[in-house]
Amino acid sequence: MRNGIIAGNVTSGTAILIQPQSTGPATVVIDNVHVENYSQGISAYDYTNVTVRNSVSSRNAGGGIRAISSVGGPVSVFVEHSQTSHNGGNGVLAQGATAIVRISEVTITDNGLGVNYVSGGTVCSFGNSIAGNSATLPPTPCPLS
Repeated sequence: MRNGIIAGNVTSGTAILIQPQSTGPATVVIDNVHVENYSQGISAYDYTNVTVRNSVSSRNAGGGIRAISSVGGPVSVFVEHSQTSHNGGNGVLAQGATAIVRISEVTITDNGLGVNYVSGGTVCSFGNSIAGNSATLPPTPCPLS
C-alpha cells in the first residue's frame, strides 16, 4: 500500500491487518501511509514480512505497530523513517518468540508504552527517538550481520 490515509472513528478493528490464512509467507510494503483512530494501527501476524516506511500510526486506542506470533509462525516487521505516537497502548509491540520488530529512524512518542516486547518477542533498534511515553522498554541494538 502506498500514499494513503486510513482514518476512522472506531474503538474496534485494525486499520491495516496482515494475517495470512496459510504458512505463506506474506510480504507487504506500507509506504507513506497514515493510519489513525482505530483500535490498532498496523498489525502483522504469523508468517509475514512487513516493511513500513515514511508512515504514521497515531491516535489509535490500542497499539500503533504490532508484530504478533500467535501460533509460532515467524513475523518480521521493519519500520524506518516513520512515527508512532499518541496511541493508548504500545507504540511498537513484538509478541511471541518468533516476532521481531526492527526500527530505524522512528519517532515513538506520547504512547501508553513506547516500546514493548513480551513472550520472547524482540524489538531492536538502529537509532531512534523515543521520548514522552508513559513508560517504555529499551530496544536492543540490532546486529549488523
